[in-house]
Amino acid sequence: MGARDNASPKEKELLLSKVATPDNIQSLRKLISQRAPRVLPFFETDKELTRYFQRRTYRGAIIKCNRLNDSEFILLLGDAAHSVLPPTGEGINSGLEDTLILADIVKENPERCFQLFNERRIADVHALHDYAEYLNSLPVIPGEGGARLMFMILESILAKTGIISAPISEHLFGPTSAEVKPYNDIISVWKKKRCWLLPICRVFCYPFAFLMAALCFPCKLFTFCISRKQS
Repeated sequence: MGARDNASPKEKELLLSKVATPDNIQSLRKLISQRAPRVLPFFETDKELTRYFQRRTYRGAIIKCNRLNDSEFILLLGDAAHSVLPPTGEGINSGLEDTLILADIVKENPERCFQLFNERRIADVHALHDYAEYLNSLPVIPGEGGARLMFMILESILAKTGIISAPISEHLFGPTSAEVKPYNDIISVWKKKRCWLLPICRVFCYPFAFLMAALCFPCKLFTFCISRKQS
């Protein structure tokens, strides 16, 4: 029952509420019947629906650790070290890489393996975090979403012409993903392309988005006033 960014204020208020009033419980039941009607029979009573309002909410588990080891006593790897739910799709890949790297280090130097793992892996972990944070951030400026989409498209087009290197998606999921490269190397190149290509996309998208927002404002205001009057 995610509180979608584009949901109505009333729906978001319901889903983020922590007060199980009778009205909230009935509104939640109605929303479940719309989103997942096959699940509704499991809620014959209001007990589970009441418990819903006692839960914690989160936007995504994006973790950035300053270090991965505490001497040779504790070592963080996998989701404990760099959970990037939900955006990158690199959860299992990065976790498996952690184990492979740790195994190699243990063979090389078992007495200092945790410290060496941190030194070798921390840059990749932070790079993956930066990429996940970019994907998980909510564009609030009109046109930012369009500019990011345009950036992805242009990155692919320019890469095919040979002007720039392959897009990050190809390195992570495409044919070249079979060649295991450090995340820091892949994402550093992507950051450099983003620094000059994304602003160009914003120049094209922002004015159009602001114009459309201004033209649609009277209609949205009218719809809002009608909905408030009906409620």
